[in-house]
Amino acid sequence: MQSMVVGYQADEFPGVKKVYQKSVSGTFRRIKSAVLAAITIFFFGAAWIPWNRPGDTPDQAFLMSFTEGKFYAGPWTFWPQDLYLLTLVLLFSAFGLFFTNTIVGRIWCGFSCPQTLWTDGFQMIERLFEGDRNMQIKRAKEGLTAQNLVRKVGKHTVWAAIGLLTGLTLIGYFGGTLNTFTQVPTFQASTAAIVMVGVFAVLTYLLAGFAREKVCLYMCPWPRFQSAMLDPNTKIVTYHAWRGEPRGSAKKKAAGADIGDCVDCNLCVNVCPTGVDIRNGLQLGCIGCGLCADACDSIMTKLKRPTGLINFASLAQTHDEAHLAAPMVEVGGQKRKPTKVRFYGYGALMILVSAAMVFTVLNRTGFDVAITPERNPAFVTLSDGSIRNIYNVRLSNRGEEAETVRFEVEGLTGQSIAISHAGSTLAEGSAPTIDFSDIEAASLRVLITVPPTRRPEGQTPITFSLVNGDNGQVMTTSGTYFWGPEN
Repeated sequence: MQSMVVGYQADEFPGVKKVYQKSVSGTFRRIKSAVLAAITIFFFGAAWIPWNRPGDTPDQAFLMSFTEGKFYAGPWTFWPQDLYLLTLVLLFSAFGLFFTNTIVGRIWCGFSCPQTLWTDGFQMIERLFEGDRNMQIKRAKEGLTAQNLVRKVGKHTVWAAIGLLTGLTLIGYFGGTLNTFTQVPTFQASTAAIVMVGVFAVLTYLLAGFAREKVCLYMCPWPRFQSAMLDPNTKIVTYHAWRGEPRGSAKKKAAGADIGDCVDCNLCVNVCPTGVDIRNGLQLGCIGCGLCADACDSIMTKLKRPTGLINFASLAQTHDEAHLAAPMVEVGGQKRKPTKVRFYGYGALMILVSAAMVFTVLNRTGFDVAITPERNPAFVTLSDGSIRNIYNVRLSNRGEEAETVRFEVEGLTGQSIAISHAGSTLAEGSAPTIDFSDIEAASLRVLITVPPTRRPEGQTPITFSLVNGDNGQVMTTSGTYFWGPEN
């Protein structure tokens, strides 16, 4: 069995010349097409799902509003204070990527990566206008004849339209899809929106239409990480050299020649999106899409030979099939069983992070409060002997279910509370109520004054409670301290 090869020889590095990919049918091709269809429909369709939003906010289900500082996802609204949720999502995604890579190699690259999917779609358009691989090569040799020019213009027009549609849809998730689609083409949108749509449209056109496999080979860091993520039990796209070598034609095989099942048809190379010859072993350019397996299986079926000459298999499995030792790995002259620590470790981390996300989302409150006492000075003694503490309160009305909010303080007696915002007094009293319609997220200044006959000594624990002014329900509480003079 050939050893695992990560990288290329200098004169074999694909991407130096254009890769003409041949179409193929089979199990993995159907999976790729299904994933491409599902993600394309979701990306372009979810931007148009309607959802009633308050005020001037665009009425769509998924929206990242930078002007409001909110992310809308159906019935949920997320604020900058919920940034830790994004951290959990990113952690889950990272562990999920590591987990799948440990099991089946670069399945993300082969089936789910946007670069792979959009390139796949662009190649379908290319085949529609210019034919399959052999016809594309023939037309390239012919040069720009009148017919070829018409075909290329049609192809690039569709590519550009898809790029523009991608840019408009992506920016629509931030500025409102309807607004983006109606205002950007007529240049009524902001300069920033127009520029960003143009940037993403051009990038889509260039990366999916021209760069293609070069993004995987030269720009993406993930291929460089993959070799460190693999172990002998990881299933990767594998050519079973013990069965395929030495290569020879079907006629020689039929004549009784001592050769393997590989007929050296090169179909596995022709269908590869990055131009890899998987028979040389695992390589940096292999994205794990399995199209070479589909191509090889079609040839084996025609020759009435067993399929699976190229398939997803682990090194341990390949050793077994080649009638070598049990799943062992040679390390420093000694044999050891392959470990599954990473498999269980990444799985456990994914479960923990997902549980944290579910718990956090289910226990989010409509209101969020952060209280910071001013400590310079810790308290102020007024002319009548009253003691005053000042607090900076950051308040967010994330639930938007209450129009008024009442401040209540427990732990003091006889206190007077004054609340101000942007230099204006909003409310005063023992339990003042503020109107929250204009200050969904606000920095408030809260002054608590205790009369001289009730003033506490030293440090006194107190609790702020935010009460729904409409139904009297306590929405959130937060603890802090009130400071008085030491006797």
